[in-house]
Amino acid sequence: MVEISQTQLQRLWKEQGHTHIQIKYRPNQNFHQMRNKGCLIIGLILFLFSACKQDGASPTTEKANSEILGKWVREESFYKDKTLQVEYSFRNDSTFEILQKVVDPPSGTVVGFRQRAVGTYQVVYNQLTLSYEQFYNASLDNDLFGSASLEDLAPAATDFYEKVTLSFDNAKSVLILQYPPCAPNEYCKGFITLYRL
Repeated sequence: MVEISQTQLQRLWKEQGHTHIQIKYRPNQNFHQMRNKGCLIIGLILFLFSACKQDGASPTTEKANSEILGKWVREESFYKDKTLQVEYSFRNDSTFEILQKVVDPPSGTVVGFRQRAVGTYQVVYNQLTLSYEQFYNASLDNDLFGSASLEDLAPAATDFYEKVTLSFDNAKSVLILQYPPCAPNEYCKGFITLYRL
């Protein structure tokens, strides 16, 4: 097969007395085959990368989610020999509940509640995002150490979120939530240590 350029072809046609030339382009069959193979290879590579990306992130997220599931608690001294107990519950359906309880230490009886928060959570690697859907507070009415029944807590705030770094210690029985630094004169949580119930 001899290949000639378009200008050479036009000159040949004019030499033979033709005034019009109509060139029909017939692409090389190898070009189509190569293009089809190239598209197939590119599509396969994109598919493999997307599959790897999903497979790579999923087990880590699932593992982190399974490690955080359950109830976690921290306790601190409160008022008049009472204990303030903060309980975090992380459920399989990616919802959470945080209860701040006033407890009578000798009996372990819950005297009342100071706060309740509900929402959804997401764990990606070591980052925990808590999306608060509803936040409830006890009406303190001149009593800084007051509490209420769970039903009497009043809605306080909605739709905000926190991002914290989480880590585990002691064979997954201790959960540490590290909050980001904050500006001077702001209330900072720093870090919270919770123990598995």
